[in-house]
Amino acid sequence: MTAREKEIGITDLRLDTGNYRTGKQENQRGAIHALVEEQRHKLVRLAEDILDNGLSPLERVMVSPINGEKGRFTVIEGNRRVAALKLVFQPDLALDTTWRNAFKRLHKRSAEAPKKVRCIVVPNKEASFLWIQRRHDTGLKGAGMEPWSTIAKYRADAARGKSTPAIDVLEFALAHAQLEADVQDRIQGQDFPVTNLERLLDSSYVGEQLDLDRGERYLTSTANKKWVLRIIREIVVAVAREEFNGKKFSVGDIYTAADQRSFFQKLATRYPKPQKSARRWAISAETVLPVADAAGTARGKKKGPLAKTSERKRLIPSKCNVRPPIGRANDIYLELRRLEVDTYRNSVAILLRVFLEFSAEEYLTRYAIAGVTTADSLNKKLRRVVQHMQANNVMSKKELLPVSRALADPSSLLSTNTLNAYVHNARFYPSASELKTSWDNLDAFVERLWHG
Repeated sequence: MTAREKEIGITDLRLDTGNYRTGKQENQRGAIHALVEEQRHKLVRLAEDILDNGLSPLERVMVSPINGEKGRFTVIEGNRRVAALKLVFQPDLALDTTWRNAFKRLHKRSAEAPKKVRCIVVPNKEASFLWIQRRHDTGLKGAGMEPWSTIAKYRADAARGKSTPAIDVLEFALAHAQLEADVQDRIQGQDFPVTNLERLLDSSYVGEQLDLDRGERYLTSTANKKWVLRIIREIVVAVAREEFNGKKFSVGDIYTAADQRSFFQKLATRYPKPQKSARRWAISAETVLPVADAAGTARGKKKGPLAKTSERKRLIPSKCNVRPPIGRANDIYLELRRLEVDTYRNSVAILLRVFLEFSAEEYLTRYAIAGVTTADSLNKKLRRVVQHMQANNVMSKKELLPVSRALADPSSLLSTNTLNAYVHNARFYPSASELKTSWDNLDAFVERLWHG
C-alpha cells in the first residue's frame, strides 16, 4: 500500500458518507448527524478526552484525496475523532440532536483543540481496508478504539464482496419496514442476536416458503415483495425484541427444523402467502417497492374502508406515506404512530408540534431556502415552506389551502398559536379528535416536507 504522512486542517477533512458504523448517508450533514445519534455520549466523551489529552501519537487518521477538490480529503479511519473535533469547533453541526448543548459547553475550550491532524494519505478506501479492520476489536467507553456493531461488521464484509443473507435482510428491513426506534437501535447496537436471524434464514423450510436464492450480489426471491416485507419485518422484530406473540422468544423456539417450521407457519397464518409470484428480485436496501407503513403493510389497493377519524386510536393513520430518515425526527414520528391519542393527548400534542418543526427545518435545509433561520418562529418557517412549495410547483395553491388558512388564522387548530399553547399553556388542554383532524389536514403537506 502506497501511503504518505501529511498534516491536514480539520476544515479540509470530510467524513466518510459510507461509514460502516452508520451506513450510507446523503451528505456531510447527514454523516455527522448519523454518527452523533449512533455514538451519543461516547462522542462527547471522545471530544473531552481529546481536549484533555490531545490526539494519540500512536494513532493516525487515515484519509484519501477527494477527486476534483484539491487539498480536500475523505476520512477513511478516524471519523469519530474528526467528527468530535468538528463538533467542538461548530456545535451547531449537532443541531436537532440531544447532544448539541454538550458540544456547546466543550466549544468554550475550542482554543485547546488541535486545528490540524497528522494523517496517513492513501490512494483510496480499498487500499486501507486490511488495517482499519484490525483496529476495531477493543473499546474504552468511547474514548479509545470502538468496536464495530454486528451490522457494521456485516457491512464491512459486504463491501468486500462477502455479503450474507443476514445483512441483506437487515438492510432491507431498515430501509423499507419502518421499524420502531427500539428495534432499529438493537439492530445497530453491539448485542443484536444475529445468530437467531441466521438460523431462520438457513432453514430449508423458511427458504422454500420465501423462495430465497443467493444471487450474485444479494439474497433474492420470486415471492410477492409486499408479503416478503411483512414476513421479514415480523422476523426481525421478534429477533430484536426477543419476543413473539406476547411471549419470550429465544433460540430455543427455533432450534430444530420442526421449531423453525412451526414458527414460520404462525407467521404464514397471520400473513397468507399470495399465489401470484414475481420476477426474481433482490432483497436489499436499494429494492424499489411500495413504501411500508409502521405495521409492515404496503401501500397499494385498499382492501376495505378506512376507519373514521373519530374511531382512529392513533394520530397518524396507517395509510400515511411519510418516511423520515433514521434519526430523532424518525424516532418521534414512530412514537406518534404508536401512542393512542385518547390516552396520551398531551404527549401527542407536544410531539406533533416538535415533529412539524423538524419537518419544516428539514425542507428548508434541503432546498437551502434563504430568509429564515432555526431561531425563527415555527410560523415563519412554515410560511417560507408554503411559499417555496407553491412557487416551485411542489404543491398547488389548492393543496396548500389547509396550511395557508391555519397560518393566517390564530384560532385555527393548525395555527402555530395553538401548537405552541400545547407546549407552553398549562390551562390549554388538547382534544384527541381535534388532534386527529389536524393531522388529516396536514397529511399531504407533511409528506411533501420529507419527500417533495
